[in-house]
Amino acid sequence: MKRIVIAVLVLLMAAPFAMAKDFGGAEIPDTVTIEGAKLTFNGAGIRKKLKFVKVYAAALFLENKSSDAEKILNADEPMMIRMVFIRGKITPQQLIDSWNESFTAITNNNTAPWQEQIDKFNACFAVDTVEGQTYDMAYLPAKGLVVYLDGKEKATIPGKEFKNMVFSIWLGKGPMDGNMEDLKEDMLGK
Repeated sequence: MKRIVIAVLVLLMAAPFAMAKDFGGAEIPDTVTIEGAKLTFNGAGIRKKLKFVKVYAAALFLENKSSDAEKILNADEPMMIRMVFIRGKITPQQLIDSWNESFTAITNNNTAPWQEQIDKFNACFAVDTVEGQTYDMAYLPAKGLVVYLDGKEKATIPGKEFKNMVFSIWLGKGPMDGNMEDLKEDMLGK
């Protein structure tokens, strides 16, 4: 009887570790719960610069799995993108420059109508990255896009349209460079 109890305890203790997936050293769980919304892992991959420098792991979480980027972008339901940094010491300015380049491309050089939301989003990235640092960008229909840094809320930006802009960085048409196309496919579970 004692052996059975010990075996059950070992299995229970090991279960949380079995539920996480490893992407370049970043642990990605099978499910997350954000403000009561239970989301399921859809897919994940590694963001690389110059085809070999691992920057971060990005994972997509949805209520129901999907490989249709357009459907995901148009959905008005809870969803989340998690970024776990593999590489540290990326400066706030490097991140903000990257976001701004993406927003400029997504809006066809017309960021002016979105500048207030963009500035609020960019303000969430005010510290150098460290290995293992996690940013969650969760869309909650009643609130909008909520940005978390290591589980702490940094900003809420209302509206589905801004969520679409942010999620388009990874899931939109014509990613910023060839390395993003592979990441998009991985996040869509293809």
